[in-house]
Amino acid sequence: MLSVILTYGSRIRYALLNKLTMKKILVLGTLLLMLGLLVATTYSYWQDISIKKNIITTADVTLKTGTFSLANIHPIGATDFQETTRYVENNVVYYKDMYLLRYRTGWHDKLPDSPDISEGYSGHYRFYSNQHFIQARYFIGDLVIMNEIVYRADNGGASNMTPEQSDGWNGWKKMGHISDLKWQKTRTYAKGSVTYHEQKLYVANEAIQPNHHPEPGIDFGWNLQNTLQYDPFTIYKKSDESPTIVAAYDANNEHRLYLLKSSSNYRNGIYTRPGQDTTVWVPYPFN
Repeated sequence: MLSVILTYGSRIRYALLNKLTMKKILVLGTLLLMLGLLVATTYSYWQDISIKKNIITTADVTLKTGTFSLANIHPIGATDFQETTRYVENNVVYYKDMYLLRYRTGWHDKLPDSPDISEGYSGHYRFYSNQHFIQARYFIGDLVIMNEIVYRADNGGASNMTPEQSDGWNGWKKMGHISDLKWQKTRTYAKGSVTYHEQKLYVANEAIQPNHHPEPGIDFGWNLQNTLQYDPFTIYKKSDESPTIVAAYDANNEHRLYLLKSSSNYRNGIYTRPGQDTTVWVPYPFN
């Protein structure tokens, strides 16, 4: 009888212990679940507002508690296009996700001063873009890409025809498919050769041998095409047909436009950067 009572008591104690253990496990599990949700939520929150350090922006971004402040999305001197504004020579506007340069002021001025209205020879905007636009004005040596084929303008103003419509004598000369023009460090390039690298077009400003293999955008030897942002390895030249304007950071780390005033930024073997010499580059507002 005594053994039966002891056994029964042991079972009761075991049941109580088991119940307490299960309760502890349940509480611990709940705490772990809540902690997991908190960590996941915190990670997700910071993941959503994280900013990549390698992205180059055209504006300074100030982060404040609860607010975001964008100082300026364009270089100083460039503005969003407005149809009610009459633009003149040297104006740079942002239109349909690209920068355009008003390269002259003349008889064709009218409002609305839209790039969509102008075309070819009568066009008064130049486009900072590799893509061909029938509305844009092109000059001898300009390069464009149309359906992955690179074309070069071979006469003044190029043609109102698209590059694909040209037979080689009407303004455009086929240079090759971008896959054939991709830069290769083992290839020999003559001065004036066109290459395609990292989705950009470059022209060799000197003869390049395979044992030197300078990389476009990283080494000297290549001139970047159709881009507003200043490239420190490019030789820029002044043109009688259109102003040469780039965007670069000044001594105060402000992003602004610069106009090439001298015949070239390349002097005595030195590439003069915007902000170094006002006889070469004039900062906006241009004097």
